[in-house]
Amino acid sequence: QNITVFGPTAYGMLFRNAQSAYLNGDYSEAKEAWHEVLAADRGNQLALRGLAMVCYNEGNYQDALDYSKRAYDYSIYDLAWQAVLTEWIADRFAWISVILVLAVMVIALAILRIKRRRERLICNENVRVLLNIPFHPFQSFTDLKYKGKSSWPLAILLTTLFYVGAVLGNTSSGFLYKSTRIADYNALYTLAGTVGILVLWSACNWLVCSMLGGIGRFKEVYTATVYALLPTILYSFVSVVLSNFLPLSMSGIISGFGTAVALYSFFLLCVAMITVHDYDFFKVLWTAFISICMMILVVFVLLMCVILLMQFGTFVYSVYEEMVYR
Repeated sequence: QNITVFGPTAYGMLFRNAQSAYLNGDYSEAKEAWHEVLAADRGNQLALRGLAMVCYNEGNYQDALDYSKRAYDYSIYDLAWQAVLTEWIADRFAWISVILVLAVMVIALAILRIKRRRERLICNENVRVLLNIPFHPFQSFTDLKYKGKSSWPLAILLTTLFYVGAVLGNTSSGFLYKSTRIADYNALYTLAGTVGILVLWSACNWLVCSMLGGIGRFKEVYTATVYALLPTILYSFVSVVLSNFLPLSMSGIISGFGTAVALYSFFLLCVAMITVHDYDFFKVLWTAFISICMMILVVFVLLMCVILLMQFGTFVYSVYEEMVYR
């Protein structure tokens, strides 16, 4: 038969005063109070967000970036980053314009000089075929198939770059575009999702097409597939650079270019399979569907084998423990 009366703690009063001062527009008092809240709880997300907004309203954009990053607040970070980027471009607009004009002039003069002298910048035939694939896919894949212009070292190099680009995309993208925490990131999953799928596709497609009248060999299928991914591989590095500069309001540029590059790589892959296996377009599509089904089956069987091996290992270990204890 008693009554318990609950009241705010000193920390609760401090937090309420900081929030009230911020909502009333008294940013200096709010800033002081938020710092006291952080002194008591350095991981308080609302305090970090409040400090980020206070610093942004004061024009202190660098501190706003730091606090919003610690608070995982993408909206305030985007606002502060837009302000920083605008100031940086405004301060260096003249130099940026001059550098761009000079770069265009140098590239144009270099192209004219090469055309007049009919020089070749790249003497290696295999490298030249690879670089011509995005511009002349039918001729390039024909050279790869019938003139032996495929190269294992180049294919392995592109596969490595494919994996490295995926890793950088997960770990080195800008804060606004990064969806993976580095502490939780596992590069082995990326390896399986890039190199593993690439090799598995090449093997399954080669096996399926060999049974259905395809004339391509495994080396040709693997090399042509990697070569077709050249635009995607290059864009993976470009997107990492862009994500560290573009604000979130311009994310449509990255996603739009990424979609266009992916579609073009799919077109190149279709051309590659048409040339390598001597198929028509529709036969390429349904053999690709069968290959994907076969890939899913292989992955399922591998997972089952891994699970069975783990269970067998657990059984052997339990038997060993029983023998030791008895």
